[in-house]
Amino acid sequence: MVRIIKIILIVLVGLWGLIGGLGNLALTDSGFTATAEVVGADGRSGVADWQRIESPLLIWAAWALLPIGKLATAVLCLYGAWRMWSSRRLPADEFNAAKTFGLLGCGIAIAMVFGIFMVAADTYFKLWQADLGSRVMPIAFRYVGSIGIIALFVNQPDR
Repeated sequence: MVRIIKIILIVLVGLWGLIGGLGNLALTDSGFTATAEVVGADGRSGVADWQRIESPLLIWAAWALLPIGKLATAVLCLYGAWRMWSSRRLPADEFNAAKTFGLLGCGIAIAMVFGIFMVAADTYFKLWQADLGSRVMPIAFRYVGSIGIIALFVNQPDR
């Protein structure tokens, strides 16, 4: 039963990536606007002019990291869950080995959310000083924490 729970959790992380990535693609204009607000850092103290990004090409590139990271998470987690499901009745060594892609997907999700929202947006661009930051940072922390806990649980060796 624990193996089934681990599979379900990896599927859920994959669905988070799929729904989120497709949602980002469906709302490209608002995503670009929000990204421009973050990297433009208008009115935030401690952000030098040279730190601000105003080039539309660079803003699009920064925005693209979100759907790319989420869709990569989806592909890896859903493939990993399929491998885990196929191995659920096999010996522990084989089931543990089947977790690799799902855990890699979780790692990409954590690195993407932590790197984009917490390191780049909140620390480098001082998003914590903006109204937008008070809305998105708790959500980013929830994602990192939840996916991190799932990855820790799934990574526990099965017998």
